Amino acid sequence: MFIKESLLSSTKPSVQEIIHLANLKNIVIEPCSVQTLYQLSQDRPHQGVCMDTSLLQYEEMDMRHLTRTSASENSPPIWLVLNEIQDPMNFGAILRTSHFLGITTIITTEKNSCALSPVVSKASCGVLEVQPVYTVADIESFLQNCKLHNWRVLGTTGVSPSGGIDKYKGRTRSINEIETNGKCILVLGNEGKGLSPNVKEICDYLITVPAAAGVTKELDSLNVSVATGIVLYQLMLKKTK
Repeated sequence: MFIKESLLSSTKPSVQEIIHLANLKNIVIEPCSVQTLYQLSQDRPHQGVCMDTSLLQYEEMDMRHLTRTSASENSPPIWLVLNEIQDPMNFGAILRTSHFLGITTIITTEKNSCALSPVVSKASCGVLEVQPVYTVADIESFLQNCKLHNWRVLGTTGVSPSGGIDKYKGRTRSINEIETNGKCILVLGNEGKGLSPNVKEICDYLITVPAAAGVTKELDSLNVSVATGIVLYQLMLKKTK
């Protein structure tokens, strides 16, 4: 563990707790300069502490998990699928929000997705260290399999000035119109292009978050991590058996 030299004599409870835990775990504490910490953190905020740790890995999704049910009969599970989320800050924020709202299963693919990096871990407020992120070889095949096991698949999309993408208009719903009956999967798309066309075809419904009246038409979507919080919260409120 690398700690800014001046912090070693700090009386702040948070700093004392870090030092105490490091000593309990026999972690070597190395005093260092602020410049060294910025080198270690690649010029990102560090709060005066960095630690050299082993890399985290994705966990393979066992398809037998599809038949798993929630521990509570009145609370069917909601799973989160990330379709090529590439920004580490978004990825981490999504992990933090989903964990806070009680989502325990998050699935992505290693290809074209953000790596499980220190930036992701920090943005997740440590959730990445305590909750696994599952990976599947092909999201489309995985979602098709989910539907065969009676999972409902919901995607997210922005709203165009014409009221939605015409091709999917019949399956586009406001978050206020969606009911979560039974097991449900929420799919979130890439920051720039959203969900891939093939994934959209698989989704039972595409969910939008309606903008306030008078909002400029050039702003037709939300940041993906913000949208995650809004949509997940609404789905959790609507859960029914």
